[in-house]
Amino acid sequence: NMAVRIAQDAQHGASPDEAGKAAAGSVAFSWSGAPEAARYRLQIAAAEGFAAPLVDRADIAATAVEHALDAGEYQWRVASLRADGDQGPWSPAAALAVRPPAELTEAPQVAGDTLVFRWNGEAGQVYDYQFAGDEAFTQVRAEGRVVEPGVELPRPGPETYFMRVRAIDADGFVGAWSGAQRVVVPADFPWWMLFLPLLAL
Repeated sequence: NMAVRIAQDAQHGASPDEAGKAAAGSVAFSWSGAPEAARYRLQIAAAEGFAAPLVDRADIAATAVEHALDAGEYQWRVASLRADGDQGPWSPAAALAVRPPAELTEAPQVAGDTLVFRWNGEAGQVYDYQFAGDEAFTQVRAEGRVVEPGVELPRPGPETYFMRVRAIDADGFVGAWSGAQRVVVPADFPWWMLFLPLLAL
């Protein structure tokens, strides 16, 4: 029997977790090996089925592979291949929900001595945020977790800052960080802010 078993990897941040979720971008897939397999065939399809798979690869030598996927609903399956090309049965199809990152879609608002950030969210989610002095977020000035899609922070001194957020679903799935929102606080008064969303890497 050349059947393979899909092994959901909950340890890798980009992998489908046990709930069948992954963050958009490079998604890691893994499965158990078959004893006589020379390589494996992976199919990824839309949720409707495998009549026209979006991905059909038969050149995978390992029991894991990464593939870039946009946000959406998918399913995937794997089969083993002997050296002579004989294919074993398909694994049961596994559902996969690829989640988009949270987005800071609005410019921050000034409310007295605070900055107010808002973003889109879904019911049941909580959110991590980081506010930093550099785009790599190595100089984090403020961070935390909130239950609403927004946060108020003390207004900082004149400088360039960066803000990012990520959503955590009710089942514990942690989404990808948003792209950095650039915030320029000039020294002039009354001060103003420049909002410039940067694409996520």
